[in-house]
Amino acid sequence: MMEIDEALKPGVYALIDACSADDLQYLHTVFGEGPCRNTLASLQHDYKLNFKYEGKV
Repeated sequence: MMEIDEALKPGVYALIDACSADDLQYLHTVFGEGPCRNTLASLQHDYKLNFKYEGKV
C-alpha cells in the first residue's frame, strides 16, 4: 500500500499546485474534521516542503 501512496503523491502534488488558496480552503471545509482533512493537511505540508517551486536554486 505504501508503494501506491508514493506513486500517487506526484499527481496529488500537481493537483494541489493547480488549486487556488480558496479551492484548498473549500476542500478543508467540505472534508470537515476527520481522516480526509488530516490527510489533505499532511499532503499540503509535504508539498510545501518538498515540491512547491519557490524560485530558489
